[in-house]
Amino acid sequence: MVKQMAEILAAEDIELAFHNLAVADIGDLAKDLSDSRAVVLGAPTVLGGAHPLAIYTVYLLRILRPPMKFAVLLSSYGWGGGAVRQIQEMLEQLKIESVGALEINGPPMEDDMMQIIKIGKTLAKKVKEET
Repeated sequence: MVKQMAEILAAEDIELAFHNLAVADIGDLAKDLSDSRAVVLGAPTVLGGAHPLAIYTVYLLRILRPPMKFAVLLSSYGWGGGAVRQIQEMLEQLKIESVGALEINGPPMEDDMMQIIKIGKTLAKKVKEET
């Protein structure tokens, strides 16, 4: 889902920094977050909440206080959701607007991918309006 979103944003001429949180260098992640106007965060649900690496990324946002205005949250789950709700609550404290969120059971289907396209275009429009 995140790769699809990245493709949509790149097609809309939005500059991207892509990080796989499982192997990302913290310094590089912090640098890119501190310069970003938006974040797309993909986080699976683990035991009823967001994956710990996604939570850590939101904590970095709290510390860095970037000029970020927008976020998109993408999540999948097997037994039960919860990641999107948890991250949305954390982002509200930072006054970052959630442009869209998608939480699906299992792998994305065609309808889910269409929704990602719609959310991606909305995010691109908002980022362009801010610059």
